[in-house]
Amino acid sequence: MRIDLWNDASTNGQLPNIETSLLETEVPLPLIVVCPGGGYTHFGRYERMAVAQKFNSLGFHAAVLEYRIKPTRFPESVSDLLRAIKIVRQNAASWKVCPDQIAALGFSAGGHLALSAAVYHDKVDASNGDGADEFSGRPDALVLCYSAISTKAEYGNPGIARTLSGGEETEPEILDATSLDEFVDSSLPPAFLWQTATDDTVDYRNSVRFAEKLWSAGVRASLHIFPVGNHGQGLAENAPDLRQWPELAAQFLKTSCGFKA
Repeated sequence: MRIDLWNDASTNGQLPNIETSLLETEVPLPLIVVCPGGGYTHFGRYERMAVAQKFNSLGFHAAVLEYRIKPTRFPESVSDLLRAIKIVRQNAASWKVCPDQIAALGFSAGGHLALSAAVYHDKVDASNGDGADEFSGRPDALVLCYSAISTKAEYGNPGIARTLSGGEETEPEILDATSLDEFVDSSLPPAFLWQTATDDTVDYRNSVRFAEKLWSAGVRASLHIFPVGNHGQGLAENAPDLRQWPELAAQFLKTSCGFKA
């Protein structure tokens, strides 16, 4: 089922939406919102419905988010994810979703988006003049897959900030706002992070440094750095070590976040 997020024409020709993949169940289950990567310029082919269906097999409802990309400006894509989570909570009863067990899962730039929703859930407007406005857009947990996190550190990805500035030049205020490792405090939700040490697009130190900051802030986090693998692995079905990450993430959500899948 595809659901358009907005009821107006203010999205510059793009049509942000979620495509749901819901399980048949008599009891409410957690839901994973999947945010594909692609540097905020496109969407990763292997990071969409196949991921949703994998988490279905692990006992989770899922929904794939198509958010605004280039030439979008920060924080428009954040509004899209917050709005998606609000819609899920609005429909929780009829969809058999646990409204306090919604995780945002993101790959690369999609991970940056998932974390942005956690950081800015009470600062970015995601209202649409309907019943979903009454619900929170904050994710209850994060699954960050080879995620871009910093835009300013020596190991960061400044191109993210340039893209989210909507042009060829990076706006300083957007550079500051999108370097998410600088916004860690105890209010962030628990996070599962995985990456490879040989990722040549997003430096593994994004995940390591961020996990360290979460631990220091008293936030539960699980970190997995695999020794070898390129960027953009998706489900990594051909890599015997990497392909275990969905099961590891699901177990983290159950044991550390209280999800009842």
